[in-house]
Amino acid sequence: GAFGELALLYGEARQASVRATEDCICWALDRLTFRRIMMAAGQNHMEERVRMLSSLPLLQELSHFERFKLAEAMQVRNVANGGTIVREGQPAEELFVVLHGSCLKLPAA
Repeated sequence: GAFGELALLYGEARQASVRATEDCICWALDRLTFRRIMMAAGQNHMEERVRMLSSLPLLQELSHFERFKLAEAMQVRNVANGGTIVREGQPAEELFVVLHGSCLKLPAA
């Protein structure tokens, strides 16, 4: 497994000690390199989200900055095949955007 990523990301002291229980070989990555890679990956991911949001007619009038802020706030939800995303009659508290897969609007009850 991997460990130490939170301390590197947030510049905090280690929260635990780790001791080998048998001979092992570890890879190590310095803080600066790790943070650069994580930031680049995060930026690429955000750009992908902003592009996807730009393709939605509902959001085309928003500025790039506004779409970026929406992309930043989005949370990924995994829904299994057959799982309910929203239920008829529920209060509308969230906007959903399908990133991968498909869904079906069910007939009114």
